[in-house]
Amino acid sequence: EDRRRLWRRGRVMHVTSEGFLVRLRADRMKSTEEIWVSMAPIGADELLSIALSRLRCIEWAAITPELLMNSSCGPRGEEQCDLHNLSRPVKDGEAIDFFLSHSWKDDGEAKFEKLKDLAESFFLSNGVYPTFWLDKVCID
Repeated sequence: EDRRRLWRRGRVMHVTSEGFLVRLRADRMKSTEEIWVSMAPIGADELLSIALSRLRCIEWAAITPELLMNSSCGPRGEEQCDLHNLSRPVKDGEAIDFFLSHSWKDDGEAKFEKLKDLAESFFLSNGVYPTFWLDKVCID
């Protein structure tokens, strides 16, 4: 499920060392409301558990030149898709093979060609194609 569809615009109204107050903009279903967001510290174990439960990866087969060249998933002019749905949750015990941060200043075609070489080499060594953490699709 894409949690971003549940986002509502808001404005931080007040900040203290204990937390902050946010005024949420009214939408069709709800009137304007204010919520208090606690800044209570959580332990490292809990933080790690939360991070692991949200960790995602993208399969090599889902990475296309267009994904690295555009803000959409496909060829220019094609309707944008939900980039987050290109990724999947990491399975229990699974390790992501490569971390990749995308920059719009990079040459997307050149980056894809280098990744293709990397994926093929990985396949020859491991018998499977690699998984990637790609910020563009894995951040929720």
